[in-house]
Amino acid sequence: DDKAIAAQGELPSLQGQNGLFFCGAWTRYGFHEDGLMSAVAVAKTLGVEIPWDSTTAGYSSPPRDDRQLA
Repeated sequence: DDKAIAAQGELPSLQGQNGLFFCGAWTRYGFHEDGLMSAVAVAKTLGVEIPWDSTTAGYSSPPRDDRQLA
């Protein structure tokens, strides 16, 4: 949906206006992880210290052969 994608681009300019913040899976690609990421971003903006380590585990993706996708 082109309008929804365009609206996502407007979100940074709206965040915090009149004390209102938006979060949810819809702010990115719709996955649960996206909802969490947006909630954490809002929480950090409000000065909340996140109680877990947010560094990545360092897993690497297996090599990909694009010829297998055709």
